[in-house]
Amino acid sequence: MLGKVHQGDVFLEQINDLPEGNKKILRKNVVAFGEVTGHSHKIEGCEVVEIGGHEFLCLKETKTMTHDEHPPVEVKKGNYRIKIQKEYFPEGLRNVQD
Repeated sequence: MLGKVHQGDVFLEQINDLPEGNKKILRKNVVAFGEVTGHSHKIEGCEVVEIGGHEFLCLKETKTMTHDEHPPVEVKKGNYRIKIQKEYFPEGLRNVQD
């Protein structure tokens, strides 16, 4: 069974393989940047790539995701689609701000 990981507003959904398409390396060691506090969700040794307008996390070994305001979370080796949680407001959906 593929894994799911949640930390603050960041949700990682494990996938078997990265999708086909041009891969662009966006950043290393940072899964996602915080919009409000400036704190980042970090995994040392990770690589975040963009394929088809979506962000993916690539881990060659199990690591710990850290953030200054959340408990550390173990992320198993593999590939993950990065999603930012949404919240509903009468004006429409918006990203949860961490």
